[in-house]
Amino acid sequence: MSFRMMPHRKSKMENDLSKNLISSLAFNLANKGYIIKTKHLNNSTKNSFNYNGYVPALFAIKNGRKVIVEIESCKNIKLRKNEVKLRRFGFSEDVDFFIFAPEKCVDIWRYQVKTLDISAEIFSLNDFNILSSDSSNYFFKKIIQ
Repeated sequence: MSFRMMPHRKSKMENDLSKNLISSLAFNLANKGYIIKTKHLNNSTKNSFNYNGYVPALFAIKNGRKVIVEIESCKNIKLRKNEVKLRRFGFSEDVDFFIFAPEKCVDIWRYQVKTLDISAEIFSLNDFNILSSDSSNYFFKKIIQ
């Protein structure tokens, strides 16, 4: 005998709960200073950058507020913490989730994003106003709007 596992579909109540929790998470991060100002957000270019594996992940909230979460590399413990948060808080249509990754991590990122039911877009870092960066030890500091 063989059988297929049916995918879990979120109920309306689960979706509403996810929406409220993810908005709350984004708001709390924004209050801690993780704000980024973007330009030309829709002009995506794949595999066009690599800062020694130091890359950020980004929450883009559709009301115009952009909230950033720092991730040092695709294997960093911070990534695992953020994964747990995403699984816990869920996903809603009100949140766009953008991911940045160097070439060597792209497939890993896509797999992780796929398991979270979030579509990924890869953008060039040139699409963003960055306050300070160093290619040998790259990370985001607080970004001034």
